[in-house]
Amino acid sequence: MQPFQHPPLQHTQRAQQQVREGLAEEERQARKRKKRFKILGVGLVVFMIWAGTKWTAQTEEIVKRQEELEMVQAQVDQAEEEQMELVYQVRRLHDKDYIAEIARSQLFLSRPGEMIFVPGE
Repeated sequence: MQPFQHPPLQHTQRAQQQVREGLAEEERQARKRKKRFKILGVGLVVFMIWAGTKWTAQTEEIVKRQEELEMVQAQVDQAEEEQMELVYQVRRLHDKDYIAEIARSQLFLSRPGEMIFVPGE
């Protein structure tokens, strides 16, 4: 057996230098990855804030529009009821018996041969 021989010193230093350079390159790559993740994280947070504010604004707008719609629908319902009442009154005004009733009760008119009595106060 031969005794152990150390490799030349210059060769060992070069290997150590290469290892250090390799480690330094890995550290640079790791820092770049961290920087990318930070930028991506900040971008994601900014996007989430923007999306949240947009969603909130749109939700408020929808609620406002729904309230307006309910108010307008109530007005439409009321107008339809008034229209139905007016149509009913117009139909009644075409009825001769109804006209005679109004003439007697409001205008105190009478048919020939009738006498109208007004109660005293």
